[in-house]
Amino acid sequence: AMSDVNLDTTLLDVSYESEKQTEARIIEQEFDDGYVQDAPAGINAAVPVWSLSFVNHTTAEVDAVESALESALSSGVRLLWTPPNTVTQLKWRVPKSWSRKFHTHNVESLSFVLRRAF
Repeated sequence: AMSDVNLDTTLLDVSYESEKQTEARIIEQEFDDGYVQDAPAGINAAVPVWSLSFVNHTTAEVDAVESALESALSSGVRLLWTPPNTVTQLKWRVPKSWSRKFHTHNVESLSFVLRRAF
């Protein structure tokens, strides 16, 4: 089996534009009388989602992160990453897309969304 890809070794400092959201997975049942009953969907119903931005880095730095994403995607493994202000490395799903912006010679930015894998 292939090993998960460790983003902590290649990931740059997260820019201030980065943001964490939590998606609540809820099962909802609506009845004819208007009553709604809902419950968490499983034991991992709160899913952390990070919108990450890495702004104004060298082309080589951005290449390293993009290569890690492509490696995890092509080998079908999870990403390992430690969110800001935490100490525990967690598993994350490979982003469905990522965006690379070219600012000037050898200065680029990269952004993507990571969803927690359980």
